[in-house]
This record gives sequence, structure tokens and C-alpha cells, in this order.
Amino acid sequence: GGAALYHGVGRLDPAVGASGAIFGLMGALVAATYRQRHTPAGRAVFSQLSLLLAINLALPLIVPNIAWEAHVG
Repeated sequence: GGAALYHGVGRLDPAVGASGAIFGLMGALVAATYRQRHTPAGRAVFSQLSLLLAINLALPLIVPNIAWEAHVG
């Protein structure tokens, strides 16, 4: 979905990276730990992953030449 959004907004620059796969794995891990959020270990992992996702979603807003559209998709 990220590549379609990236190219759908009219950007013609080439896009290279593995962050889409990494974000997909992180999303799967967040979904898996969400069910364990009531345990102390689950809360710790869930809060760390949530912080990491927030940082990675904010990073393209600060650093130029990072396709935020590809990360959000």
C-alpha cells in the first residue's frame, strides 16, 4: 500500500528501501503483543514498540528525502 500511495500522490522520484517490510513486521509484532498488553512483559514490549513506531513516523517529517507516503501506506 505504501508504494501505491507514494506514486499516487504524483511523486516521480525512484523509491528504494526495505522500510515497508520492516514496518510490516513491526505492525505484526504490535498486533501480537497487543493481546499480551495486560501482562508486565507485554506492556513493556507494547510501549517500546509504540514509541519506536512514533519515532519512525515522525522521522520523515524532520529528515529530507524520506518518503513519508511509503511509510504511512
